[in-house]
Amino acid sequence: MNTIIYIIIFLLGAVPFINLSVSQEEPLTVVSNSNIGLEFKFPTSWVQEDRTDIKKCDSFCNMSLKIPGDEGIIAVILNFYNLNDPLIQSGCICNTLKDFIKWEYGDPFLPQDLKSLMKDKEEIVSDKPTSIGNISGWEMESKLNLLKGPRQTYDFWTIQSDAGYNVLYAADEGIQYEKYLPEVKKMIQTFEFIPIEKQKVPSFLQ
Repeated sequence: MNTIIYIIIFLLGAVPFINLSVSQEEPLTVVSNSNIGLEFKFPTSWVQEDRTDIKKCDSFCNMSLKIPGDEGIIAVILNFYNLNDPLIQSGCICNTLKDFIKWEYGDPFLPQDLKSLMKDKEEIVSDKPTSIGNISGWEMESKLNLLKGPRQTYDFWTIQSDAGYNVLYAADEGIQYEKYLPEVKKMIQTFEFIPIEKQKVPSFLQ
């Protein structure tokens, strides 16, 4: 699954990334995706790896944004969950934001062994309700002590109508993490929620 590949690269630091020079004057790319019910902006130097252009995005989709560096990349992963989908409801009765966070934080689509590996190495730095622009949600910062060095991660969760969203960002602890975190929050601040395109199904299944 694409999610597993992203998480392994993302958290274990399999790809180094060095470039810390992000221009505040950089033009922005606008993405509008009705599969995930979201329109947002990010710097044009970031590379979009869109995994939501598949025909079926009924329960879960994710999107990866890569920030090019001199020697590699850093990525931001955006996860979308359809909270009305039977697959999601089988694991989460997401009546509140906290319900959704508790379920999503458990990495429901990761294998148990990989899930346990990540949680064992995680140290929670802070977590609290927050608002970024006019988007209300919950944020969490944590650290991972890995063989290739310490990593810092940032999660942001929000629910809009019947959709749950998680933004996951990770970088090397310290300068690199602090450099890109404001850029990630600026991206979240541009979120505009649009109607989700319903997948067409045969009439006999409706």
